[in-house]
Amino acid sequence: MGRQRKLLTESQSKEILTRYNIEVAQGKEATTVDAAIEAAREIGLPVVLKISHPELGHKTDIGGVALNIQSYTEVGKVAEKLFAIHPQAKVRVEKYAEEGGIDLILGFKHDPVFGPVVMLGMGGIFAEIFNETPSLYVGELDEKEAFNMIGRLKGRAIIEGARGRAPLDLNALAGALTALSKISIDHPEIVEMDINPWRIYERGGTALDALAVVETNGPKDIGKAHKIDHAKVHECIHNFFNPESTAVVGASTTSQRAGNIIIKNLKTFGYNGDIYPVNPSGKLIEGLPSYTDITKCPKPPDLVVFAVPYHQVEKVMEDVAKAGTRHVIVASGGFSDAGEDGRLREARLMGFCRKHNIRLMGPNSIGTIDAKFGFCTSIGKLQPMKSTGISVFGQSGNFSTGFSLKETTEHGRGFSKVACIGNKADVNETDFLEYLAGDPDTKSIGIYIESVKDGQRFIKAAELATGKKPVVVLKSGNTELGAQAAASHTGSLTGTDAVYDAVFRQTGIQRVSYFNDLFNVLRGFDLCPLPKGNKMGVVSITGAGCVLAADACSANGMEIAPITEYTRKRLKALVPEWVHITNPADIWSTFEQRGSFEAYQKICGIMLDDDNVDILLIISSVIEEGVFDTAAALGPVRASNPDKPILACHFGGHKDHIEAYQRGLESVGIPVYGRLEAAVQVASYLYQRKGLEKV
Repeated sequence: MGRQRKLLTESQSKEILTRYNIEVAQGKEATTVDAAIEAAREIGLPVVLKISHPELGHKTDIGGVALNIQSYTEVGKVAEKLFAIHPQAKVRVEKYAEEGGIDLILGFKHDPVFGPVVMLGMGGIFAEIFNETPSLYVGELDEKEAFNMIGRLKGRAIIEGARGRAPLDLNALAGALTALSKISIDHPEIVEMDINPWRIYERGGTALDALAVVETNGPKDIGKAHKIDHAKVHECIHNFFNPESTAVVGASTTSQRAGNIIIKNLKTFGYNGDIYPVNPSGKLIEGLPSYTDITKCPKPPDLVVFAVPYHQVEKVMEDVAKAGTRHVIVASGGFSDAGEDGRLREARLMGFCRKHNIRLMGPNSIGTIDAKFGFCTSIGKLQPMKSTGISVFGQSGNFSTGFSLKETTEHGRGFSKVACIGNKADVNETDFLEYLAGDPDTKSIGIYIESVKDGQRFIKAAELATGKKPVVVLKSGNTELGAQAAASHTGSLTGTDAVYDAVFRQTGIQRVSYFNDLFNVLRGFDLCPLPKGNKMGVVSITGAGCVLAADACSANGMEIAPITEYTRKRLKALVPEWVHITNPADIWSTFEQRGSFEAYQKICGIMLDDDNVDILLIISSVIEEGVFDTAAALGPVRASNPDKPILACHFGGHKDHIEAYQRGLESVGIPVYGRLEAAVQVASYLYQRKGLEKV
């Protein structure tokens, strides 16, 4: 039998709330007009009448609610009208709520990925005024987190007593939220519950309306973390980055074929393990002997990479099982990324892998890169890359193609590790997050995801990782069209974006909106120390840069540092008498009089020496007349203040000079960005991370 959903009546829902000490409006159900009048006499006028039936959840939409009824005659007339709406309906008679409070919306819902999610929002007219996403918390809520939820509301000032209003009872609100969380944990069969409105007063609060949805015959462990053998996870993922031997099935003599490119990349990166090309012809491929099938390799490969069409994968997997290999990367598409037939193929494939204890990366995955180990299974031709502290993974093959090429060719840098997880039929984002959390070569982690599989395990892995190093995520599928595209891309089912936002906030993951932002922020973390505060010093070749920097700081939660009088005097000595210089500092006059090298070196050094300056931003226009050795000029400045981050950006210039400018600065630990706003955004992420480390 499938899942069955049913609505509880308001009275049934309020009975549950009462058991958890959430105050509800006094009321009683009636089955006749006379009984409604009698209930009104017991409760006392004025009263509210509401239609009550499990099929009539949205009472106001059908005229099923009457407020502030002042006479028993009117009670009878209204009750008669309500009974006429539905032949089996009852009428709930309820004490009319005291005026003077503020209406809020409280509730919870069982998310299919992460489990119980508690919600708080402004109600009534304030919902329209503030037009905000409700404040959410994923998992079991305690009092501290309940107050944090309240603090995130745009309308919190009204609740706290703004503009002469008396403060309302925040303790009662926090208590109601934690009680709702307790209900969601104790009763997994209640998949949704709303209190709309919950009216908060100076003392206490009352649930005026409530609605609960019960689901029977459904799983009772949604959102619960399953027990994981972390040592086995580490060993498994390690084999995808550092195998002692690798077989490439579909190895080809044709240079443009994926099976040929993978072998070239392994050789180019300096992989020291054994490479076994597998091709029915048995010919030499890239100077290596090939083997007709995996079982003919000199020894069972630690890892097998599939570069064959989807219809050959199941047959090749049988050879993998015979050979005794336990780790495979399937680059082939045509599985859950290709509709219902593909999903069935993927299910058969995973059934076979589980039966034979084979761990699979993919399908639709182009595998991994480990720059330090010299390992690369990309199907795009790559250059060897400089190993940095950045590791990235996610549901995009472009990590191991276009983005890797951009980092190596544009920035002269690379990554520590890269993993393209594809359809994640087996190993998934949480496996890699757990592994990279403990990887000593990884200093910061970047993730691109369309969905998460095991929500609670992901949360635990994220908390573990962010406790050690920055984790930055780009989550797509946050719109209806985006979710549809994600389903066709890797067979993912995306969840509610606001819930993901809550998970990222709770676990300390920092979220970005675009791929450029992802790599910008990661490059900042890799090159810069974390600042002690959010006050920026700005040194700009142009006055426009000074103004725009101030705007960008304001938009990103940063501040322009108030420099000391001593700093001002030191700066004044470097400019003509008629120039007023402060922070932001327009250095054009110094540039003209003293040249670019001295202007940047001295003014940046003075600005960074100021104790009020936490971060320095350099804004340049890379013109031919101003070309200078950026590493020689600013390397000593960077070295003199190793605990303060320096970031740079450029307002145009000759492309060849821009490349030299960028390479020089990044060689001494100063990341360079093509947009001022991007540089300030990165500075804000560095500052946010500093705050997360204090928690």
